Amino acid sequence: MFRSWSHLYRSRFPYQELAPLTSIESSLLSNNSVIHGLVDNRSKQWAGFTLLEFYSSSTLLAYLATNPDFENQGLARKLVNAQLEKYLTEKSPYFWLEANPKLWSFYKKLGFQRLPIPYVIPEFYGAGTEFMGLFVKTHVSVTKIPKTVIHSFVSDLLLSGYGIKDSDVRYKQQMKTIQDYPQTEFDVENRD
Repeated sequence: MFRSWSHLYRSRFPYQELAPLTSIESSLLSNNSVIHGLVDNRSKQWAGFTLLEFYSSSTLLAYLATNPDFENQGLARKLVNAQLEKYLTEKSPYFWLEANPKLWSFYKKLGFQRLPIPYVIPEFYGAGTEFMGLFVKTHVSVTKIPKTVIHSFVSDLLLSGYGIKDSDVRYKQQMKTIQDYPQTEFDVENRD
């Protein structure tokens, strides 16, 4: 099943966004991440999946993919909603994701809020970065998102999720961008 999953994973994301399979395997074995998905009974192939990573008081939707044979059937929405229902709790009140601009409207329809802070992710196999949007959905108990929460989450994500060092210029630039952003907190947008 992991081999079948890895085939779908590699086929659906650009090379520079693909975490090494060995680091995913290590994260899965240490319970720092989990893969949820659906497998087609006939073909025994993955129809779609989410890969979640767990951080202090937060969950990250690291990857979401649908097999091309199952697109436009609402599967991605169902997978995300199932994970929100399970992992967005009072103890873990932030559910984050990073999204390419072409996917922003999809995540907004699911109730995610894009934070206005400029956001880039490091490439896995190079020294460059890629422009993304940082999105969050919060537990109903959260009405404001302090900038300190964003700073802490992004720092953890870059250091442990992407495996870059705090001396890396990409880390320093992203942390400075967040630190220098004029707002100290963000209102949670109405999700209805």
